[in-house]
Amino acid sequence: MKTLIWTTRRYAAFSLVEVLMTLALCTLLLTVTLPVYHAHMRTTHRQQTLLTLAQAVNQLQMNYHLDHTYTQTSLDNLHLTPTAHASYRFQLLTDDHHFQLQAIPQGTQTGDACGTLSVDETNRVRSIQTCELGL
Repeated sequence: MKTLIWTTRRYAAFSLVEVLMTLALCTLLLTVTLPVYHAHMRTTHRQQTLLTLAQAVNQLQMNYHLDHTYTQTSLDNLHLTPTAHASYRFQLLTDDHHFQLQAIPQGTQTGDACGTLSVDETNRVRSIQTCELGL
């Protein structure tokens, strides 16, 4: 004689309320952390660009020491870091004894508080807008 045993299986799953609460919590975390992350990335790109500007100034001064003029140097001769090119566009203004190297923000970096960064032959780093350069 066969006996049939009926068992009730209980399926383990999340309820709709649990899924919605998890989704709401993830959304809240993203809305808080995403702006902080973007601000941190803008600061990181600015610091990388300041380092690139310092290296370019060093190269410009070495060229001035050899040629006694800044006009012989172009942006191509400075070998600027490729990572800085994505966030900033560089512009070099020269005459015989003076130069100004500018880093103009591009893309997402336009939201940075510092705006255009510039450095001259006296190693004075300036920002068009008032901000904390972190120097």
